Amino acid sequence: MIQSYYKYLNQNDRQSQQYALAKSKYLIVAASKDASINQKGQHDFDYKASQNDTDEMGLLFKIKKIKSPKQIINFNKFSFENIQTLLISLQGLFIQPDCCGSLVYYNGHGDKEGNWLLQCMNDQTQKVELVKFQLSNLLTLWEKRASNMKHLFLIMDSCYAGKWVENLKNQKSTSVSILSACNSSEPTFLIDGFGSYFTNYLLWTFVESFARKQKHLLPHKNLHPCSYSYDYSILKSIFNFEIRQEITSWQDFDQIHQYIIEAPKEKTQGELQCVLKRLGFPESCFIKQEALEEDHINPFQEQYLKLNIPLTLDFCLKMQGLSQQRSLFQQKMSFKVDMDKSKDPITLQTILKQISHLEYISIDLSSCQIDQKLAATIANCVVEYQNAISIDIDLSQNELKGQIFQVFCIIFTKLCKTLKELFINFNWNYIQNDSILPLISVFQSQGTLESLSLGLSQNEIGDESMSKVFSEIRQMVRLNQLVLHISNTQIGNETLKSLAESLQCLQNLEGFKLIAKWNQKISTEGIRYLVTAIKGKTNIKELILDFEFNSIDDQGAKEIKDMIDSLKNIENCEINAEANQISDQLLLEIKNSLKQKNYQQKKL
Repeated sequence: MIQSYYKYLNQNDRQSQQYALAKSKYLIVAASKDASINQKGQHDFDYKASQNDTDEMGLLFKIKKIKSPKQIINFNKFSFENIQTLLISLQGLFIQPDCCGSLVYYNGHGDKEGNWLLQCMNDQTQKVELVKFQLSNLLTLWEKRASNMKHLFLIMDSCYAGKWVENLKNQKSTSVSILSACNSSEPTFLIDGFGSYFTNYLLWTFVESFARKQKHLLPHKNLHPCSYSYDYSILKSIFNFEIRQEITSWQDFDQIHQYIIEAPKEKTQGELQCVLKRLGFPESCFIKQEALEEDHINPFQEQYLKLNIPLTLDFCLKMQGLSQQRSLFQQKMSFKVDMDKSKDPITLQTILKQISHLEYISIDLSSCQIDQKLAATIANCVVEYQNAISIDIDLSQNELKGQIFQVFCIIFTKLCKTLKELFINFNWNYIQNDSILPLISVFQSQGTLESLSLGLSQNEIGDESMSKVFSEIRQMVRLNQLVLHISNTQIGNETLKSLAESLQCLQNLEGFKLIAKWNQKISTEGIRYLVTAIKGKTNIKELILDFEFNSIDDQGAKEIKDMIDSLKNIENCEINAEANQISDQLLLEIKNSLKQKNYQQKKL
């Protein structure tokens, strides 16, 4: 699965991010260790622009899991005085010790020979001029490199870039691969308001989260991207950049997208089971993937293969075999820890550490009777999950009271500084009032979180305590998806008021799900707070609200109906307001409002 993706400046402003692509005229290079070695210490590397950088540097290229990249350089017209500075920098890149490859990404002007037109300072006139940089200049530096570096990978988003592809193909170069935005006779172009077409499409191809937002970008029929590599597999082994065949059209990108993003989702449980059986996992460890329970806090859990892992030495060895299978690194698997036969912390620690390399981690620790000793063991393992971008931990039905609950809050406080997705299930834990307050530090600590799902149902949490916790959700300024399960607690209108105030601060929110059933203190007053906040979320696309068995009256139902009618960009809306103090007529009107807009319906 592809490990390369792009990252932006100004992440709070999606429009600015896309517009910045149009103004990017620069080069970024990076050196990489071989992806097949050095399995310890897999690091991300991210060039961070200084405050003095201009919007010329709007796009950042980030290489995920390239091992210990040694150097990354960003050039624009202000960052080097003459062409010699560029040559010296590239020469320094190509001699990086202990690195097997260099990646060069160029986004800028090109002439009809595919040459780069760089903005440099003329030493004599002291004026910025366009200077030609030829393929021969680059190859000369590459061939004279005084290192054991194996491969150079070029990605070019510039006019007539296909000319360099033709030249490398004619030369039958074995140590240089290239991917270009167009062929040798075509200029590239920009999409009004969205920036470079090729870069946008490359993002769409390789980044799932970006793909969901950019489906409206259709292939441009007049451009023909192309590529050349003597051996495409080397891109995977050195750069984790998966291209399996020569690219000659936009449809090739579509096929790559299908393989990288869609195919893993559609991969059958049977296929993965066959692989795991070869590693020694018996049939008994596979949990049947049944329909998700309504209160499951991770809406994507159906994509995971669920495995039952007993705490035994035999399964420790099997988990070790699994951890060494690089082909399974990106497969989404959920590990149900089975403590029926043993509660050995050492065995648990060994198993949990075997999955520390994964990016998507799902651990089911429900009904494990976690005590302080086990909590400390879990904490010591989970805080080491530095590669994770998504963590799903089910801690339901464990009676996590007092200090044990605080231990897990400390874990999530540390993880939230780097995670993009966090799913925590605290349902059925008898958590009481102020015991929930350590969650505040989790919300305040996060810096990268884009998706949060939190289960607090079936606890003894009061309105005042929950409202204090929910008031800190506003700190998650990057949050894109929010899922909250707070059924059968002691919360009421103050909680909804606090939540509504936080929602108003989340400018990027596109999906919101609230399951708040069996909370008799929730009335029309709380609904009014919430729907007012949702009405102001013009970019929200998915909304799921379940208020079954509360104290909402007809006025509250009218508020809900008005909210439904006001939503313009919504794609999926599910509302359940049954078993309240609402007349059948108004329930029918809500149902008809959903039906008229072709929304999906849940129970109404």
